[in-house]
Amino acid sequence: MQATFFKNAAIETISNPIAIPKVQTVNIQFTPDAANGFTGVVIIDLAAVAQVKTPWYSIATIGMNPWISVATIQFSKQDRVINFNLFFDLPYKWIRARVTDTRFGSIAAYVAY
Repeated sequence: MQATFFKNAAIETISNPIAIPKVQTVNIQFTPDAANGFTGVVIIDLAAVAQVKTPWYSIATIGMNPWISVATIQFSKQDRVINFNLFFDLPYKWIRARVTDTRFGSIAAYVAY
């Protein structure tokens, strides 16, 4: 399956959560703006709870943030596509991407499993 985290993010943003049932590897692709490239930071988060779209994630995590940051990617004048695999052991069920710092340009991000 393939899904889009975001297209042409030029400001700080958080993608919608994407379900990744029963996988331990995902492929992530970043595509910077062709004309301007991208300078900034993107963080990849995983969550192991059954439901992340409500404030009641599960009884064990009431009031706790279910997201765990597993990768921080810093871009500096990046103008080429970056594609990599992310491996993890725990039974994570959700993935998202966050642009936490944008200094120049924009970026698109995708996930496949």
